[in-house]
Amino acid sequence: MIVETAISDAPAGSPDAVFDLRGVSCHFESVEAISNLTLTILPGERISLVCPSGAGKSTLIHLINGSLQPTQGELLAFGQ
Repeated sequence: MIVETAISDAPAGSPDAVFDLRGVSCHFESVEAISNLTLTILPGERISLVCPSGAGKSTLIHLINGSLQPTQGELLAFGQ
């Protein structure tokens, strides 16, 4: 999966992050949908998810909106 973001000066784990994913993985039985993803999304930032079908776009959205929990890692929304 390719996640394109605007270049930011904020470090990963920034307290200003809207969403902060740290080493997030999500598995469904034997299928690894997302593996060790680290991503910080800051206020006002726009991202684009560009990848083929089955690469984990929907899984990432479900993780961010809270309808799925990561198998590993930490996902913070607004610092919590």
